Amino acid sequence: MKIIWTLVTIVSLIALIYGIWQWIRSARAGQNNRTAKIITAIATVLFFISIKSIIGTLIAVAGMLALVSGIWRLFRKRTAGGSLLLIIIGIVLVMAGTTLVGPSSTLREDAARSTQTSAEAKSSAAEEESSAKAEYESLTAKESSSRAEAAESSSLEKAAAESSAAANSSVAQAEQTAASSSQGAAPQNTNDQQLVYITATGSKYHFNRGCRGLRNANSVSTMSLSDATAQGLTKCGFE
Repeated sequence: MKIIWTLVTIVSLIALIYGIWQWIRSARAGQNNRTAKIITAIATVLFFISIKSIIGTLIAVAGMLALVSGIWRLFRKRTAGGSLLLIIIGIVLVMAGTTLVGPSSTLREDAARSTQTSAEAKSSAAEEESSAKAEYESLTAKESSSRAEAAESSSLEKAAAESSAAANSSVAQAEQTAASSSQGAAPQNTNDQQLVYITATGSKYHFNRGCRGLRNANSVSTMSLSDATAQGLTKCGFE
C-alpha cells in the first residue's frame, strides 16, 4: 500500500509541475488552456491527498513553533498583542495538522487491528479444525479398537462354545460306549453264571428242570452254563 501511495505522489507531482508549466506557457501566449488547468487541479488534489499526513505533520510542527514563540514573547518581551496572535495561530495550526494526521493514523491502526483480528480468527479456526480432526481420529481409533475387541471376544466365545460342544460330545460318546459295553457284558456274565441241569450220561444241558429230556433221567445235577459249555454239552433240543 505504501508503494502505491508513493507512486501516486510521484505521478501527481510530475503532473502538477507539467500542468503549471503548460498553464504558464498558455498565459504568456495569451491562450486559455483548459487542459492544463484540469491537469493542474487533478494533480493538486491527488498530491494533497497522498501527502496529507506529511503536510499535517509540517503544519502541526509549525503550529508548535508558533505557540512556543508566542509564549516566549509573552513572558520575555511582554508584548501582549503579537504574542497572543502567535499563540492563537499556533493553536489553530496544531489543531489543523493534528486533524490531517489523525485520520490517517486512525485508518492505519484500524487496518492493523483488522489484519490482526483476521489473523487471530484464522489461527483460531485452524486450531479448532485441528482439534476437531484430532478428536475425530481419536473417536475413529476407539471405535476400531472396540470393534476389534468385540470381534476377538466373539471369536473366543465361539471357540469356547465349540470346545465345550466337542467335550460334551466326547463325554456323551464315552458314556454311550461305556453303556454299550456294560449292556453287552452283563448278559454274558449272567448267562455264564446261569445254572443249567445235566444228567450223568447225557450230552445236553437244560434250563428247565421239567424239560422232556430229563423225564427218563435217573439223576439230575446242576452246574454253571459256562462249565457245561466247557465240557462240550449242548442245549437240549426240546427247549
